[in-house]
This record gives sequence, structure tokens and C-alpha cells, in this order.
Amino acid sequence: MTAEVGILNTVGVALAADSAVTIGPDADKIYSSAEKLFHLSESAPVGVMINGNAAFLGVPWETIIKAYRKKNKENKFAMLSEYRDDLIEFLESNRQMFSRETKSHFVSLLINIYLRHIRDKVRITLDRRAEKSDGLGEDEIAPIVHEVIEKNFKFVTNKDKLTDFNRSITSEIRKQYTRRITASKKKIFADLPMQVRTSRLISRLVIEVLTRDHMSPFKSGVVIAGFGEKEFMPRLYSVNVEIMAGNKLRAVSDKEVKISHKTTASIVPFAQQEMVHTFLNGIDPGLANRIDDSSEALFHGIFDVLLSEVASEDQRLAHALRERLSSRIDKLVESLHQDWKDQSRNHWMPIIKNVSSLPKDELGSMAEALVNLTKFRRRVSQERETVGGPIDVAVITKGDGFVWVKRKHYFEPRLNPRTMAQFRR
Repeated sequence: MTAEVGILNTVGVALAADSAVTIGPDADKIYSSAEKLFHLSESAPVGVMINGNAAFLGVPWETIIKAYRKKNKENKFAMLSEYRDDLIEFLESNRQMFSRETKSHFVSLLINIYLRHIRDKVRITLDRRAEKSDGLGEDEIAPIVHEVIEKNFKFVTNKDKLTDFNRSITSEIRKQYTRRITASKKKIFADLPMQVRTSRLISRLVIEVLTRDHMSPFKSGVVIAGFGEKEFMPRLYSVNVEIMAGNKLRAVSDKEVKISHKTTASIVPFAQQEMVHTFLNGIDPGLANRIDDSSEALFHGIFDVLLSEVASEDQRLAHALRERLSSRIDKLVESLHQDWKDQSRNHWMPIIKNVSSLPKDELGSMAEALVNLTKFRRRVSQERETVGGPIDVAVITKGDGFVWVKRKHYFEPRLNPRTMAQFRR
């Protein structure tokens, strides 16, 4: 896992990332030397951070970014968003780095992972129903399987279609992967009784997964920050990318921050974000959600208890009170939650105001401190240390460009003068 943060004001943007990376099918091995922060262009004030999967289609992001940087040595774009779009185009068009076989291999992996996930859901549902009914007959299993598949189909089709995944691309994906879907489906669901309509629905479900905003463990977060040639205040864009299907990148825009005279500062966390939100809002997000849910349950619970007492004396009166007061109880709960949000705003607004005035060195120090909060929490708690190692920090300004404030090396700099000279150039 990862902890990363971007802090922006009118002067520039500071980026900070930890160095921990988890390896293995159960993420049971943790190393603390991963590279996650890079300058994206040799000639422009633009940086990039990676979170989530450290590779794209099996190729490390470090290799991809350095290849992109070399290819676009002299390229400068007017807007920062054009760097994002150009990097996506580089991923889609690079056939040397990502062969057709590689793309197909990862689509097949994704199909298998998703179908196994659905099979596990089906089995859990069947086990629960069997426990309640003291067993299930053969004729009872198939309808339950269809019910689970249909529920997941509705869930996935409620997701947005991916950008550029139009009918033509969807048709191409269906044509290209129908045989693989059928083969995987037969293998993974072989031991389950299934109706013909259920089998067809599974095939449709997989196509929907490939063309909608439904990301898998292959997902990587790519954060691009800095300045375009015609921009004089920093911007930040993040996009989640996964695999390629039908020669189109499965990509979803995530966050977008534009500093202006109205929005003079912003703090943007990525990956493991809870400690940054705790610092800004004064309360852990999970605890805040729990308080919201329990307070709502308390209000409605008290209301139900009172109505049950009234109903024991007068059913009609209890019914009338429920009709008249239910919406008023909902408004009271909503008003309470809104008051808490306003108090939270009063907590983070002064911090953002101060950030808008921070000089370059303080931007970098604050970015490092926020990542270090998550690192320290993982260190002293019972949780696994999925955030750790040295924290890399860079500050990007219009005038100075991309400047390293802190940077680790996997080698001893004094023993590698030629390598260090390349870095200096």
C-alpha cells in the first residue's frame, strides 16, 4: 500500500510519497525502497506519483515513466491536462512495451479473477440459504445462482461507461473475448447447476465489467501535478488506470485540482488517506461515519420505542404520529449531521488559509509530515506497516521547475559519480 499527498498553493505544488511496497499473492512481504515519485518531463515543471499497483501490464511504472520522459524530451504542452492525455496515448500506442499478447493475457487474468469472485459470492449465498433451510435441493440451487448473478449485473450496469468505450469498442471486445469468457465460465462454474439464461447473463456481465468503471486489483493511480506552458498556477490531475481492452485503456479520472484566485490552496491525499483526513477534520473518518450511523439509529430507535408504547394503548394514534413525525425526525438527524460538518469545516478552513501563504520549503515540509503521520500510525498500531521507508519529497514551481527536496537512492552516491552526473544533467 501507499501514502501520498499533494499540497498546492499559488506558489507551486509539493508532492510526497512513502517507499513501502507489498509483494506476494497475500501482500505478506513488505519492502521499503519503492520508487513512486518522478519528474515526468525533462524540460517542463511537471511531476508524477504512482499508487496502487506498481506495474502496468507487468511493466514497472518506473520503466514506463522514464521511457516516456526520454521519448518526450523536448515536448512542452500548453496545459497540464495535455500531459495526462499524452501519457495515456503513450500507453495505448506503445506496441513494443505492450504487445497484443500481453494485453490479451491481462484481460484473461481479469476475466478469471472476476468470475472467481462471483463464484465465491454464489457459494457464500448458497451456504447461508442451506443453513437456514437445512439443505437445498437440486432444483433450488439454479434460481439462487441466477439471483446472485442478476444482482451483480445490476450493480455493475449502474456504474458509468468508461470514456471512449462506445458501441463499436464494446462490440470489438465482445467479438475478441467471447470464447475466453465461455471457456473461463465453464471451468469456474463447472460444479454449479445453472440455467441457460444465467450462463448468458454471466457473459454479458463480464463484457459490462470490461467496459465500465469497475476496477480490479490491477488498478494503478497516476497523479500528475505541475504547470503547463500557459498556466501560471499549479494544477493536479489523478487518473486510475488498469488494463487495455479492445486496444483502449481502462482509465477513470479521479481528482482534479486547479489553483486560482478563488481556490488558493488545497491538500490532496491518495491511497491511504485516513490520517490526513483526521488531521484536517479533527476526527478519524471511520469513527465519524460510525457516529453518524449510531446517532441516526438512536433517534429512530427512541422514536420506535415511544410509538410502540403508544400503540399498546391506541393503534390509530400511533399510526398517525408515525405519519406526521417521521419526516421531522429525519430532518432533525440531517440537521445534526450538518452541524457536525460545519464544525469540521471550522477545523480545516484555518489550515487551508495558512497553506495558501506557505513558502516553497514549508510546502515540502508539510507534505512530508502528512505522509509521516500515516507511516507513524502504522508503526505504533497493530496494523501492518504498509506505509514506510524513506519519504521522497519534491516541490514544483513555475520558475524553478521540478526540485527534489528529499530523495532516496538504492546506491551509494559517492561510489557512482557518473550516475550522479546524469541526475545533475
